[in-house]
Amino acid sequence: VAEAVARRKDAARRIGVLADAMALPALERVLAGEKDRFVRHKIMEAMGMIGSSDAVPALDRAIKKSEKIEDGPGAVIGRCSKFEICRNRQGIEHLLEGKPGGWAVAACEA
Repeated sequence: VAEAVARRKDAARRIGVLADAMALPALERVLAGEKDRFVRHKIMEAMGMIGSSDAVPALDRAIKKSEKIEDGPGAVIGRCSKFEICRNRQGIEHLLEGKPGGWAVAACEA
């Protein structure tokens, strides 16, 4: 199980590095059904790295889901990705002022 999770996280990271908006529909489908929060985090980061506004609705849904299941890191990472897409540097700085954990700092500064 841990190996499968690591592979899915790595796949999301690699897709983000490619920054190809054509991957968004697949990322959105996987994000909606993914059970592992760490994989969801990487998918949200990948969406931010791709930088297409087409990802914003899926990120909004993921943020709401993260809040509902009390996944604070997921909500912060989703917001960072959304702010990155919208080029809202002030929003990112505000999130970082809240002293989030290292996971959020890494996602917001990626």
